[in-house]
Amino acid sequence: MVDRRSWKGRRRFVFFVCYCFLILFIVGCENQPKKTTKQIEEKKPGEVTIESLSLSDEYTFESSYGWLDNDTIIYSANKDDEHYLFSYHIPSKEKKELFKTGEMIAEASVSPNKKYILVYSTSDSSVANVHFLTSSGSKQYSVSIPSSELSFDWNTFAEDTVLIDSFYEDWTYKTYVCNFEKKTLHEVKIPQPFAQWHSKDSVLFLQWDDDSPRLSAPLMKYNLESNKESDLYKDVITFKANKKVLLTVHEIPEDKNNVVYMFHDWEGKELQTIKMPVISSYSDWMIPSFDINDKQHSLITFQPYEAALMDQYDQKFQLSLYNWKTGEKRVIGDHLESAPLLFSPAGDKCLYGNKLEQIIVLN
Repeated sequence: MVDRRSWKGRRRFVFFVCYCFLILFIVGCENQPKKTTKQIEEKKPGEVTIESLSLSDEYTFESSYGWLDNDTIIYSANKDDEHYLFSYHIPSKEKKELFKTGEMIAEASVSPNKKYILVYSTSDSSVANVHFLTSSGSKQYSVSIPSSELSFDWNTFAEDTVLIDSFYEDWTYKTYVCNFEKKTLHEVKIPQPFAQWHSKDSVLFLQWDDDSPRLSAPLMKYNLESNKESDLYKDVITFKANKKVLLTVHEIPEDKNNVVYMFHDWEGKELQTIKMPVISSYSDWMIPSFDINDKQHSLITFQPYEAALMDQYDQKFQLSLYNWKTGEKRVIGDHLESAPLLFSPAGDKCLYGNKLEQIIVLN
C-alpha cells in the first residue's frame, strides 16, 4: 500500500516489466487525461527539523517499519544470531520486545488501524514465514508459504485480511488472501501481482502487457468473488490506494518536463491535480519517494528543482507538503536526499531514510 514502499527500502520484487522501479525509479507513461492542473498556493518553509532515532545499543539496528501510534514505532535489531522486533516510544526512548526469532526479519508492517503487526521472516530462499501479532506482541497466527520473496497489502476495508504475493526464483508467482483471525490462507487468481485493495472484496492492479511492454498500463479493478475486471484509468505510471483516496501518477503528453499527481475519491470524483517537474532518462522517469495521509489530506514528496535528464541532474531535492483538499503547497525543506518517507498517524511527522532511521518534524 506499501509500495513498506525502500526500506532495507521497500521489498518490492521487480517482476513483470523491466522498466518498473517500485522504490525510487518508476516508469513514465505515454498518455494523460487533458485536464489542466489547478494552481497551487505555495507557502515558504521554516528550517526543517530532522532527528536521528537512537536505536543502536547492545542490539544491532536493522530497520524500522512503521507507526503503532503517533509517538511509537516498530523496528528490528539482532544480537547473538537472534532477531528481534521492538516497539519504541520516541518521547521516553523506552522500547519493548514484541517478537523474537532465529530467522532474519525481512520485513514488518503495521495494519492501517494500528491494532496488528505482520512480520515476514526467512532463513532460506525457498520458504517465507508470515507471523501476525497484536500491537502488544501477542501471537495471532503464523503460516509458511513457499517463496523466495513476498509482497503484501493490508485490506483497509477488512483489516483481518491481507493480500500476499509469493514470488519464486524463476519469477513466477502466486497470490493469496490471508485472514489471520479465521486462520485461513487461500490462493486467488489475479491477473497481475502488486495489487492493492479497492474494497472488502475487490482490488486494483496495473494491467501490464508482457507481450508488448509499455511504459504505462491501464489501472484495473478486479472483483475476487465474481472474477470480473473493469478498466478505471488508462496510462497510469503508478498508484497508491487507501480507504479514502486513490492517487494516480500520469505523464502530460504535451509537456515532457512535468508529471501530474491526480487524487480521486472512490466515487471517481477528481479531487486535485498537482503538477511537478520530473527527472527523466531515455527509457524511464524517476519518481521520488512519497506518502499520503488521510487526516491531513496531505501528500508529502521530494521533488527536483527543475526538469532534467537523470545523468545531468546534480542537485538534491525539495521536500514539499501538498493538501489535496485546499490545493495548498508548503515547502518543508530544501536540498535534501530523496529517501523513503512514512507519515505518522496524525500527519505531523515522518519517518525518513533508507532504513527509516530518522524523523522529519513537519509542524
